[in-house]
Amino acid sequence: RLTGVVDWDSAGPGRPPLLDVLHLVLTSRFAPSALGWGAAITAELASAHDDPLVRDYCARTGLVLDRDLFERLIAAYWLDRAASQLRTHAEHWEDADWIRSNVVSPARAMRLRT
Repeated sequence: RLTGVVDWDSAGPGRPPLLDVLHLVLTSRFAPSALGWGAAITAELASAHDDPLVRDYCARTGLVLDRDLFERLIAAYWLDRAASQLRTHAEHWEDADWIRSNVVSPARAMRLRT
């Protein structure tokens, strides 16, 4: 029985587990602006490990989500989201503020090389 439909522009098959759930968790907490995605990912998703929807998804799929795996999935979500935004919004390529907010800052926060 269908109880609802969730659809967004960056969902798709063949992606790591939990990415679409993380997107749902993030957008249900607040609606980040184009410049707010990087900050939202590094600040908000860090606490999503204990989110009831995340825990329920993991229980239903058998995914054992330790802290290390969770941090890697957040990084995968961030990379996926940034790539999606760059694919669909060509203006971001030339926008230094967008790149700083959504690429450089999250990379530094996650201790990734920029």
